[in-house]
Amino acid sequence: MKKKNPIFFMPIGIPSSGKSTIRTQILKKYPKLCVISPDEIRFQLLDYEHTKKDFDPEIEPQVWAKAKLQLNQCIENTQDIFFDATNVDKKGRTDLLHQLSPNYIKKAIYIQIEPELAILRQKKRERQVPEKIIYDKYNNLQLPTLDEFDSIDIVSQQASKQECEDLNIQFKEKLTSIFDDKKKQCKICKDI
Repeated sequence: MKKKNPIFFMPIGIPSSGKSTIRTQILKKYPKLCVISPDEIRFQLLDYEHTKKDFDPEIEPQVWAKAKLQLNQCIENTQDIFFDATNVDKKGRTDLLHQLSPNYIKKAIYIQIEPELAILRQKKRERQVPEKIIYDKYNNLQLPTLDEFDSIDIVSQQASKQECEDLNIQFKEKLTSIFDDKKKQCKICKDI
């Protein structure tokens, strides 16, 4: 019986888009999946449990060196791999994809989500990414292409009814604060 080619899963999405949820789903189908998470490496190096510090630019070279070492070990063992990071820029993706041996099937999982929904959802988490970083990742996201990957799955994250209501409230609050002193001049604000 012919052995199947290993799969390299690369989620592509802004922080709080649902990458870890997808990882959990894939782990059910591929229980021997090799998961590489720069965030988890970073938390370990910074002793997040005790310090609650989740980022330090000075250790980033060490984080990525460790992640690439783990990647090479998984490749040597011809394991299926899930590289759990935002992976929003093509250059960073290309650097990782070039490390794979030619027998790997390269599968992108693009997670489409509006930044406002990601920001709302992350409020339920212990660790929150600053809104500016979420918007920066969203604005600089480079969509995956079939030049990079063998296949691309698109997961579109939709807001629940409650999330839509929460987003509408936040939007109205922002509009009100922006135009509060100019309500008389702004017809839209009169209806808020």
